[in-house]
Amino acid sequence: MNNTEQSDASGVKSKPPRFLFVLIILTWCNTGLAIISSLFTLLIGKPSVEEIKQSKVVLATSMNQMLEIKMYYLASLMQKIQYLTDAMYDNFIGFHLVSLSVAAIGSVAALFMFQGKRLGFHLYIVYSLVYLAQTYLFVNPAFVPTEMLVINAFFAFIFILMYSRNLTFMK
Repeated sequence: MNNTEQSDASGVKSKPPRFLFVLIILTWCNTGLAIISSLFTLLIGKPSVEEIKQSKVVLATSMNQMLEIKMYYLASLMQKIQYLTDAMYDNFIGFHLVSLSVAAIGSVAALFMFQGKRLGFHLYIVYSLVYLAQTYLFVNPAFVPTEMLVINAFFAFIFILMYSRNLTFMK
């Protein structure tokens, strides 16, 4: 029996529903890009002190411009992004190894669901939760933009709901 097909009670082979297939492709695109990005970042290495300094100057200039036009919210958001970036640079290898591992979990979860294994759905839920929490391993929660967490949680929840619509295919 082909890995992409399931047998029902009468032994008739059935392919994954098209909606499940589309969700899996979207998940593989997301996790694949995350894996490639983490691998390339690890291979290229941490930016030099000069490059980091230049990016801080650009961000500080942008924050000052936001403050001048009284966009305090965006200036605050940029400051949190700067803290997030600094923490990422301070824990460069650890941050990207965790990101790589989390993306691999998501990719394996999608593979299991593609094969019709219900374990993939449960693994996807774990992946979604770990994905939301991974930043907190390296950054003080006070410096993580709430918007980032809310948006990521929203998409994770929507994908979990959409995957749950296909649980009847998974055994």
